Amino acid sequence: MTPLPFTLRQLELFAALAQDLSVRGCARRLGISHAAVSSQIGLLEKQLGFALIARQAGKGLALTAQGMAFAEDLRAFHAAAGRLAAHRPEETAEPCAGRFRVRIGLALFEHYVRPRLGYLLGAHPELEIAFDTHVPGEAFDPGQREPEPDFALFHAPLVGEVGEGARSLAQVRCAIYAARSLVGDAAEELSHQAVSALPFILPAAGSDQIRAQLDGLARLGIVPRRIVGHCDDFDVMVNLVERGMGAACMTEAMIAPAIRPHLAPLFPLENYRLMWMRRAGAEGRLPDLVADFLIGCVMDNPDYPALI
Repeated sequence: MTPLPFTLRQLELFAALAQDLSVRGCARRLGISHAAVSSQIGLLEKQLGFALIARQAGKGLALTAQGMAFAEDLRAFHAAAGRLAAHRPEETAEPCAGRFRVRIGLALFEHYVRPRLGYLLGAHPELEIAFDTHVPGEAFDPGQREPEPDFALFHAPLVGEVGEGARSLAQVRCAIYAARSLVGDAAEELSHQAVSALPFILPAAGSDQIRAQLDGLARLGIVPRRIVGHCDDFDVMVNLVERGMGAACMTEAMIAPAIRPHLAPLFPLENYRLMWMRRAGAEGRLPDLVADFLIGCVMDNPDYPALI
């Protein structure tokens, strides 16, 4: 059989991206980082030898002519795969009692939950957990169209609605951070005038996050005069700040422990709360097991920067 120039995972990523035409939406749908989507699509295009996605500044994403043809053939591929799967004898097994959906902040998932997830699933193969990750600053919306999560673990501002039944587990510092190499001897709290003069890295242009962030900074008397980049991918933003490219608004929990000594909190912002929600009715041994695991991954980790 001729080797295929793609993997099934790459096809899954492309199908989601072709539907959403948004790296952010694709990442949310599949529970992975924005960088993972971009790198896998780039690798798929390299393996195929042509571009699938047209990327134009300020105009979003669009399928190329070859991308549209590939998407059409992919739909035929999925239809054929469904017909092949139909040959399997029907089973009357009951739904998986260990299936759970978790909505979680992307940084919380990447830094604290993912590293320990293999141990949980290895010890309890009856569990099936789908993670719906979201970007920092994105409000939790109980009325979202996605299925209601069984559990939710996310950071939210001290002030504002977070959903009925949510409870606060801890607080973390939020500040405007920059690399110590960028600010030198001034790597301490600066005035709002000095902060306004720094190069800034902000969320994606036109997004709800950037509007909320700029409004919040303006209330503090901070008006960024030099914007050097836009980024929604938290790990990319932290990397850019560490390299001295600019300053950014971040919670301390977004920053990997190894990087924290290289960054300085230059201007304090309102602290964030670590919020926990559990769907009514998600009771029993397995729900308790998942709940204890999720909370323990964060609160029992000495690297989580909870404020006392």
